[in-house]
Amino acid sequence: MQIPKPMGMNLRYNSFFWQKSVLALIASVLPCFFLQGQRIPENLGPNVNTKFTEILPRISPDGKTLYFVRSIPPSSNGGKDMGQDIWYAELDTNGKFGVAKNIGPPLNTPEHNAVCSVTPDGNTLLLSNTYYPDGRMGVGASISQRTANGWSFPKNLRIRNFHNLSEYVNFYLASDARTMIIEMQDAKSLGYQDLYVSFLEDPVTNTWSEPINLGPDINTAGYEFAPFLAADNMSLYFSSTGWGGHGNADILVARRLDSTWTRWSRPLNLGPEINTPGFDAYLSLPASGDYAYYSSDKGAIGEKDIFRIQLRDELKPLPVVLVNGVVLNSKTKQPIAAEIHYERLSDGKRVGTARSDPNTGAYKIVLLANEKYAFSAHSEGYIGINDHMDLNNLNRYEEVNKNLELVPIEEGQVIRLNNLFFDSGLATLKPESYPEIKRIADLLNKYPKMKIEIAGHTDNTGPENLNIKISQQRANAVKQVLITRYAIAKERVLAQGYGESKPIDTNNTEEGKKRNRRVEFKILEK
Repeated sequence: MQIPKPMGMNLRYNSFFWQKSVLALIASVLPCFFLQGQRIPENLGPNVNTKFTEILPRISPDGKTLYFVRSIPPSSNGGKDMGQDIWYAELDTNGKFGVAKNIGPPLNTPEHNAVCSVTPDGNTLLLSNTYYPDGRMGVGASISQRTANGWSFPKNLRIRNFHNLSEYVNFYLASDARTMIIEMQDAKSLGYQDLYVSFLEDPVTNTWSEPINLGPDINTAGYEFAPFLAADNMSLYFSSTGWGGHGNADILVARRLDSTWTRWSRPLNLGPEINTPGFDAYLSLPASGDYAYYSSDKGAIGEKDIFRIQLRDELKPLPVVLVNGVVLNSKTKQPIAAEIHYERLSDGKRVGTARSDPNTGAYKIVLLANEKYAFSAHSEGYIGINDHMDLNNLNRYEEVNKNLELVPIEEGQVIRLNNLFFDSGLATLKPESYPEIKRIADLLNKYPKMKIEIAGHTDNTGPENLNIKISQQRANAVKQVLITRYAIAKERVLAQGYGESKPIDTNNTEEGKKRNRRVEFKILEK
């Protein structure tokens, strides 16, 4: 069994793992005799695995890029310690991984290096260790982001009151890029190594909150390590020596029960198809949850290899939606490097941030079930056109393509307000409309000389005079919220109802009528 050291995940056997009692082993194994349809682990083959050690697989949420650590021992290199480097392999059109490549500097150094997690956009990596310009590395974690010229030099994270008493440490950054699971030991630990959670406090300084112990529902008197929080932000996969099982340490899954992060379902053993008497750890899943990637020595080409296996339904995470597309300049239709913010419409709280590829404008975000979301791109000098999704009835994994547009902040530019919600046939704004209106208020506060027009539009259903009336009332409703709720001077906002007179699509189809029923704002003066 191997667990990571602070200096770059230097993975080696640990002699302190507790021996399991016979009763614990029987209790864990017996349920597996009743499982149907044996899954067979698949060795990823020589494109990924070698005669050396391949460990810590981290599959990108879209399932297309696999990052891992390759370790070449000194005995295989004339006595010189090669450390551990980050490698990656990309999925081809046949569902197989191509020949792995070394990720190179600045992420790989003469020290030990590893990718701890990949954000859904594929443009941010959480790395083991802190990096310094003089080549030194320290205990902790750091962030690297994709640039037009490759991966950026890693920025170190600041974790408040982070005191690790163990020689081992590991980190996992959740899909929202705002939650981090930490494997460490401090004075509050229940055993040799526990799992903790920390939250992003300041994205500018990369400052994170003091770690909170996940509690006895997860942690035992043994070792809990190798955490992986699935894209649903609820299903925690980890390895443990304290829950009984098939070997020195087994991989388990537990479900978070509330927002305290200290109440969890009882951990469920992933069973003998994955857990063996030997080394099995570092499980990773794409957002779809279809395949589990992990490290094992059973059937390995080298000392340890990377395998994948189809998960049983009861072991999969909850369904999510992977939204992908391209961020474009609405005027030129050219791709833009931008941040993508997504928030809950129920309370306007931002729940995640992503980045678009600086060369292609491509982005990806993961949205969880049972919520309505708004999301938009953000870049200096532009305002994003918001989009939204209602996932209250989501019951299976989905992938959705939605391009996002950024409108240059110029006089005459028109921005559609997609996230305004009215009661049917009325001008009464629903509460989930306020985050969209706040966005306009923030823009007006940023540009104190700006004046805008709020324009209401309808389709051609019903009498023309009634359409003009309802469109005017809806424009007035938005203006009133800007004035009363966000203290915008009324002379800066003109409200105008145009009824059915300015369609942007046909009124001969329901989809066309839906596009014509809209509220926009136009920049009159900047």
